Order: sequence, then structure tokens, then C-alpha cells
Amino acid sequence: MQWSRAFLPTLKEVPPMLRGGPEHWLLRAGLVASTSGGYAWLPLGMRMLRKLQDHLRRRLLQTGAQEIGLPVLTPVSLWQRLRLPEPEVPPGLRLDLAQAERKTQYLLGGGQEPLLAELASGWLASYRNLPLLVFQFGLAAGSEGASSSRLADAAIRPVVQVYGFHAGPDSLHPTYQQLLQQVENLLDFLELPYWVAQREVSPEYLGHRVVIRLSGEQTEKAGRPLSQPPPRSPISNGSEPSRPEASPGLADRPAEAASDRSEPAGTPLPAEADMFTPPAGRATETYPTGLPPEAGGFVPPLSRSSIGADLEEVAFCTECGYTAVRASARIGGRPIKPVPGALVLAGLTGPTPAPPPPGAGPSQMQLPGRPGQSGPTDSESPSAPPEPVRRVPTPGARTIAEVTAFLRRPPQQFLKTLLYLADGRPVAVLIRGDHQASEVKIRASFGISRLEMADPATVEKVTGAPVGFSGPVGLKEPTPLWADWDVRTAWNVVVGANEADAHLVGVCIGRDFRPDFFADLRMAMPADPCPQCPAVLQIGVGLSAAEAACLPTAQTEPLGLRFHDAQQELRPVRMHRLEVDLGRLIWAMAAVHHDQAGLVWPERFSPFDILLVCLDPEDEAVRRAAWELYQAWQSAGLEVLLDDRDLRPGVKFFDADLLGIPWRAVLGPKNYRQGQLELKHRRSGQKQLIPLADAAAILMEKVRAAKGSTSE
Repeated sequence: MQWSRAFLPTLKEVPPMLRGGPEHWLLRAGLVASTSGGYAWLPLGMRMLRKLQDHLRRRLLQTGAQEIGLPVLTPVSLWQRLRLPEPEVPPGLRLDLAQAERKTQYLLGGGQEPLLAELASGWLASYRNLPLLVFQFGLAAGSEGASSSRLADAAIRPVVQVYGFHAGPDSLHPTYQQLLQQVENLLDFLELPYWVAQREVSPEYLGHRVVIRLSGEQTEKAGRPLSQPPPRSPISNGSEPSRPEASPGLADRPAEAASDRSEPAGTPLPAEADMFTPPAGRATETYPTGLPPEAGGFVPPLSRSSIGADLEEVAFCTECGYTAVRASARIGGRPIKPVPGALVLAGLTGPTPAPPPPGAGPSQMQLPGRPGQSGPTDSESPSAPPEPVRRVPTPGARTIAEVTAFLRRPPQQFLKTLLYLADGRPVAVLIRGDHQASEVKIRASFGISRLEMADPATVEKVTGAPVGFSGPVGLKEPTPLWADWDVRTAWNVVVGANEADAHLVGVCIGRDFRPDFFADLRMAMPADPCPQCPAVLQIGVGLSAAEAACLPTAQTEPLGLRFHDAQQELRPVRMHRLEVDLGRLIWAMAAVHHDQAGLVWPERFSPFDILLVCLDPEDEAVRRAAWELYQAWQSAGLEVLLDDRDLRPGVKFFDADLLGIPWRAVLGPKNYRQGQLELKHRRSGQKQLIPLADAAAILMEKVRAAKGSTSE
């Protein structure tokens, strides 16, 4: 490609609202452009997307998948016929289109399972046609309310969707694992560090979310061998969901620096030291990232405010490799199922005391049943005398942050009473003031299909007070009380008074309120016990780039997918789904692979292999020599961008660093007369002069050697 003829606009600056995030580099390097309707992909960006699509297509075809193309729009009526709970209807852009005197509502960028079932139901009626694996390159809709200024949260993004249909677990499990491994291989190929985090699909089914780790520090390859990880079984055969270990060296990576996005009151983000502090007595260990040894160098750290995208929090253990989405991560020692409150308050059951981390000293020993705490406070110790319940005016103080500041008490001495509608009926969830409720865990623990925060009218009806002053003492209507396990030590705590502008102080569990059930209902925190080993959990932040899940039969049976087995018995088809977000992968590469000057593409995944800079295109001899090099490299199968623009050398060098192409070859009148060509390696910054007569062969060898040294 000749730059003088290419639609490749580079920018010196971008709008202030986009500075600092990965969009900054993609905009300046001419991969995307911001328009009033969102982001447009320019030719260079489309080139990267096509490369990603071609690479994924090859990988999927190797697994036996077949490519299809479904209609872009799915009639909403197809989903409505399934009579699924509203949360199970996928997100997407809903469009009303007028057709033949009637309007039809369509879903753009949402799940297409009903269309796929309509297409394949006849073919799948016989066991002889199973398993079937199909994929398509399509579109996904961003989350509702996402910022259109961020590419990772764009309203519509390019994705690849893979669907698998199976007769039973014996076929489903290995195919699911194979697809997930292909995603890991892809991220290793792109030199992106990541976690493979477990996530809840239902009490019996597990899924995985692949999260790109965003960090300002690179890690080195570890010297320890990688053992074969246990299989990721997406379906549990027992009463407890199967939670296998994550792949060593891939999912168990150190967390990145602390971020500055605001969290709900009472749940501050952990500091960097809290997010990755090795257990006592154990040296800090580095983990493989797929980066080549020369991939060092400073990478500016990315904060949540500069990234701006909807990031994913991950809980992980550096000892055993346990990795899960924070919202569904288990906390060690806690029963999986809810336990009646009467049994807990009677001391007949409770969480198992977590063992201390290896080499932990006395200050790190955890109290029985109090995971992650170094010692009790006065409000948590039943040995402290109970205080009388007192009503305290708290005018205008609704949130934990406001009430703690007003009463000058730490958030651990508060209880949050959260009113939800669980399948339409009000329930109250009790969480300690410094913790954050996990709606994923609430749904999973109590088998709820639809969970949403109660509206203000319901809150006032149940509590007699406006939102912000709810408490477990003196509710106006009988309401189930579901408490997190940390609430069982609530002693002399502060709760809402169920009246406007007031709270109660000195409230004690057992005396003033009695939860109906205790369960694991909160988000995991740094230093919580790992559910699989004696170590503690860490919290990291990244960008979700892929999701894999086996669909529960409750979701697949309404699709009408059934088959006759060899005995002619009718059985349901088992189904799984994988979605890889291509737009987010390009975004993540810009986030990870850049320095102060611009992008730094990996050798084996770059828009071009070589940027050939002709410093004086008006000089006939120099232009002819550059053209001969360009043609020689093109003929050899290398991808070359020839910068033949009539611009100053400084502008060309600036743009070369901005684009981040691995090799820059510079030919000007001086070097031409001396019979030399200047080479610069973008990642290392090293320069050298090579003979012009041998330049074509020398650089061919360098490019192939670099790609070969990083080949899979």
C-alpha cells in the first residue's frame, strides 16, 4: 500500500474527553474515527479486523465448526414466544420497522438462538447429525447506557458467535474445553495477558469469562513448568457446582494497579498493595504472559477514569489458580446453600474457619468465621455488653458514606438493608456496611429468576420510610430477611430506623432482629479466603473480551430443540455458546501494546510487517530504489506500507512511531549515495545500517525470524 493514496489520516491530538484511553492511540493512528453516530472503522482498522476474523476463522474451522450467516435482525416475537423471564431475553437495540401496514419489533445485536433453532431444528432431529458446531461473524449490542465515547462500550461491536449442539455431556464437555482453549491460544498469539474467570450460569451450570488484564507493568516468563490444568467442566454432576482450577500461568496473574472509578458507598477499591500482596513467607512470583523476552519497556498505567469502559473485576488466587468473576467468586469456608437463621443463631452451624495463609504470622491469623478480618471491632464482639437501641436523627444522610461521616463511625459498624423484588415479591438483604451485595450470588443462592431493586413505592410500603433509611428492625410488612454470613456478628451496629432522616444505634442480632436465612451474598474482597486452598484471594480489573457458557435446559427446551436417540427416544439437545468481541480485542491491544510515542504492534499481528519511508520522493533514483524494495518484499509475501508522501522527515518519523509497525526502513538521498538502508525495530528502538543491495533479503529474514520466534 502506498501511503500517498491511502485513506490514513493521523492526528497530533484528540478531543480532551478521549485522551488517556486506548481510543487515544486508535484515533491518532487512523484506525478509527469518531462520528456523531459512534465510531467508524477506517481502512487501517478494517485491515486489523479482517486479520482477526481470518485468524479466528482458521482456528474455528480446525475444530470442525462450520460458518453460517444469520439475518442481522431477530424478531422480538420469537423471544416472546419462549416465555422466558425478562432478564433471560438478551440485550440489544430494539427497532420498530413498518412492514405491510403493520409494525414489527426487531432485536439488533442480541442473541440469535431462536433464529438458529428455527434454522436447525429439523436437521438436529436425529442423533446422527449431532454434534453440530457452527459460527458466524455478527454484531453485539453494548450495555444499556454505555458511553458512546468509548470504543469498548460502543452501541454495536463486531463479534464472532459460536454455537454448539450436542446429544450429551460426553460430547459437549470436550468441545467446550477445546473452544475455550482456542480463545486462550488466540490471546497468547496477540500477546495479551488475561484471566479465564469462572462465572455462574445457574446452580448446575458454569460458564467462563475471558478478561484481558489491563496493567502498567509487564511480567516476565516464569521458570516453573506448567502442569496440565484440570478440565473445565461446564456442567456439575453433583450437588455442588464444579469449580475447576484455572489454567496455570494464564489465569493466575498478578493484579494491576489500583483504579480510580468510584464504587458504591462503603466499598472502596483496594489499593495496589492490597490487590497483589504475596502471602507471608512466600516470595513474589512472576507468571507467563505470552510476551516475548524483548517485550519490556515502560507502558503507561491505565486508570479506570482514562479507560472509561465497563471493566470486569476478577477474584483470583496465586497459589492454586482459582479465578472467578468477582460477582460470583466464592469465599472460602462458607456453605454453598443458604442455612436457616435459627440454626445459625443457635450455634448449630456456620462457616468453616479459614486456615491461615502459608507462613502467616499472628497478625495475619483470621478469626474463626470472620474471613478476611484481622480482629474484631467492638461492634462485632458478642462479649461486648449490648447497648440499648437508640434513635439518632440523621437529616439528609442516606448512603453509608454520608451516615458514617455524620455519626463518625467506621462502615464495619453499619448494616445495609437492601430491598429487592425477587420474582416479584419483596425481600430484604442484609450486608455489612463496608461490603457490597452480589446480585449474582443472591439469585444463585435462592434460585431466583428475576431480581431487581425495589422501586421507591415498594420500599416505602415495606419500611414506611423513603429510600436510604431502611432497616431490619420494625418493618411495616412481613418481609423475608436474607443475611450475608458476616451479619451474624452484628453487635451494637447502626441500621436504618425505617423512618425518614433517622437511624438506630446499638442494634444487636438475635435480640432486635433475626434473619430467616444466612448465605454467601456479598462480593469477594481482597484477603478473603480462597475456596480451594489455604491462601487468600486477590482482586484484579480487566476488560471482558469473550464469554463461554453451557445453556441450562430451562433455556434450551423452550427453543424446541429435541432429537431421537438410537432407541428412538426423544431427548433435549444440549447447547453451548461462545462469543468473542473483536472490537474489544483491538481496543485491548491498543491498551496493552503502546508506549509514549504510539502503538507497538506485536510482530505476528500488525497491520503491516514493514513501513518503508522514502525521505525524498522527488529524487528519481531514491524513489526508484524504494519502489524496487517495496516490490521485492511484496513479492516475498511481506506486507509493506510505502510512505511516499511529500512531507518533512520529522513528520514521517512521528507518524511511523504512531502507527507502531514492527520494522521501519528509511531510504533517503544520503543513505542511497552510501549504499545503505536504515532499519529501526519499533519495540526495542534499536537502529542499524544495512547494505542497500542486500536489504531485501536481510529484512525478509529478520521479519520471518521474528515471526518464527513468536510462533505458536
